[in-house]
Amino acid sequence: MGAYSYTRAHIPGAVCRPGHAYIKELDEKGGQTVLVATETQVHKLLGDLGIGAGSTVVVYDDWGAIFATRLWWVLKYYGFNNVKVLDGGWQNWVSSGLPVSFAASKPAQIKEPASLCANPQVMVTMDELLQKYKDPAWQVLDVRSVNEFEGRAPRQQENGACAGRFTSEVEPDA
Repeated sequence: MGAYSYTRAHIPGAVCRPGHAYIKELDEKGGQTVLVATETQVHKLLGDLGIGAGSTVVVYDDWGAIFATRLWWVLKYYGFNNVKVLDGGWQNWVSSGLPVSFAASKPAQIKEPASLCANPQVMVTMDELLQKYKDPAWQVLDVRSVNEFEGRAPRQQENGACAGRFTSEVEPDA
């Protein structure tokens, strides 16, 4: 959920995560790059959100878990494993008739900062993919939406896919 959605309503006690939905690295001018945020940037984010070593983090969004799973993956990449994605996200919470809040929640006080360490085994670099994507043991999945795949999404600059690869769009339930 972005800041706008958060102010409209959220799960009671939930804290709004600031910044870009994809948790990207910032360059020296503060602009977004295409890379995952650095360990230092993620450590600061966790501190700002009140997430420490003993925290259990539950993430959700209102976009079919796209942003929630990105945060889940970033935390897993940096070795913070006590993170879970709310099945069904915000839509499931609301449709189940559970309580919502309109008041901003304050982050918890951290007793011990989270320990982070990047795990490069869960990421592939462009160089590695270029070396391996023709290997029959590797299957590259294009999980963009059909609109993204066909270049019709507003943010899409180009369309198409890697040769020999396919897309299998799964739309979230309405």
